[in-house]
Amino acid sequence: MILNYTIRTNVTGQALNITLDLRSNGLSVRNTGNSICVFNDDPLQPGESKSIGGNKGEILKGRFALKFQTPAVVPVGYVQNDQAVVTEKFYLDDDAWALFKRKSS
Repeated sequence: MILNYTIRTNVTGQALNITLDLRSNGLSVRNTGNSICVFNDDPLQPGESKSIGGNKGEILKGRFALKFQTPAVVPVGYVQNDQAVVTEKFYLDDDAWALFKRKSS
């Protein structure tokens, strides 16, 4: 059985509650700003990332929270830049895969 998948990427600068696609297999968050990004109570420093992935055929279910915090010590002239890249991998059913292939060619 061939499992076809695609990814969806969202760049955000605001707090989110992430509800996964019904066919989600993985999720990653990368802190691309200069503030602290908190992903499900796990603080990510600027440049850090966290992934939650499944094995082939597994479905990841749940909700995840993303928010931003100002660092405890703020240098003079600091301008906070809240930004994170959220990428979700999800499986495509046969109809969605056929449509995806048509749009890609």
